[in-house]
Amino acid sequence: MCKGKKLNILGLNLTIHSQVYEPAEDTFLLLENLADYVKGERIIDVGCGCGIIGLYTLTVGAKEAILTDINPHAVENAKINACLLYTSPSPRDLSTSRMPSSA
Repeated sequence: MCKGKKLNILGLNLTIHSQVYEPAEDTFLLLENLADYVKGERIIDVGCGCGIIGLYTLTVGAKEAILTDINPHAVENAKINACLLYTSPSPRDLSTSRMPSSA
């Protein structure tokens, strides 16, 4: 289980790991303007952090969300938040993976 700060953002109860970027003004600005553009779309959230953007897109009608981050703590944090938000074993076609680092 991920221990960290608990936040409620737009009705989503999230946990934010201490080594993961905490959503701030830039995230909130994007979230405020995102809903009309993602319905029925496939989304990729690069640098997903805690997963807020990708997970939010699923709640407002995105068909699929792929979340990825180079930070392994962020990948784990996004997976945990997906499991907290969605009760099915496979949260609405959500997949989270770690990006390879450049050599």
